Amino acid sequence: MSIKGIVFDFNGTMYIDGDKQEAAWFEFFQRHADGKYTVRQLHKMIHGINGGEFLKMALNPDLTEQEIYDLTEEKEDIYRKMCLNDPKGINFTEGLPEFLTKLKEHAVPFAIATASAIGNVRFYMKHMHLTHWIPAEHIVYDDGTFKGKPEPDIYLMAMERIGLCPGECVVFEDADAGIEAARRAGAGKIIAIGPKKDHERLLGLPGVTAVIEDFREVGLDLLEIV
Repeated sequence: MSIKGIVFDFNGTMYIDGDKQEAAWFEFFQRHADGKYTVRQLHKMIHGINGGEFLKMALNPDLTEQEIYDLTEEKEDIYRKMCLNDPKGINFTEGLPEFLTKLKEHAVPFAIATASAIGNVRFYMKHMHLTHWIPAEHIVYDDGTFKGKPEPDIYLMAMERIGLCPGECVVFEDADAGIEAARRAGAGKIIAIGPKKDHERLLGLPGVTAVIEDFREVGLDLLEIV
């Protein structure tokens, strides 16, 4: 089956924000769990999974939906302030604007499948002008109605939004849980993204066909779209 479209993860893929995610969770747990987790522990725990699921795992499995919402918003408020205070600004991953421009020029459909909730999606729309690149209806986010990564639901929904079968889609992902979700969804190709020190490990994950450091390394020839 030929490749016809793309689904992007967002955090850690289109926007490299892992340092801010970890720092925000660390500050949050300083408030709520007396510094129960170190930054290294958080690095292993948080990436690619739903925030509500993580809160239940880390704090209390019996948290109510309202408690999860309130706690998540508190953490995300910390995170968003860190993004706004970053002297480098809030920018796409290197090479991504040029790559998205190329996709639009060649009428290649693409979608986003993000574990972020609507508050952060609106934040990205405002500060990164997401809808300049992609219609809002092609952004699938965590609305609490489906299982999070590593379950395939979010990727299957994103593929459906652009009218393609899973095998016709390339997925770009940085997190192990997201890569597994893409594999379970039946993605035609999975390209992992991460720093060079992680490339060997990422390439060894089931389903991964290539690894990049940023989007300057990607052309339509790599995707076998043209």
